[in-house]
Amino acid sequence: MNPKYAIYVWSSYGLTLAVLIWNVLMPQLRRAELKRRLAEPESVEENAGGEIE
Repeated sequence: MNPKYAIYVWSSYGLTLAVLIWNVLMPQLRRAELKRRLAEPESVEENAGGEIE
């Protein structure tokens, strides 16, 4: 194989692998973040009763 093409081919494989890993990890990280945010108690504001000062 021509060395010029080998660099192109292997870098393409590497980029493809990186995108595949990204596509697997990002939904898992977002799901974990969403679960964490939903598990937090809602913050209660001082004026939560809707009273107008």
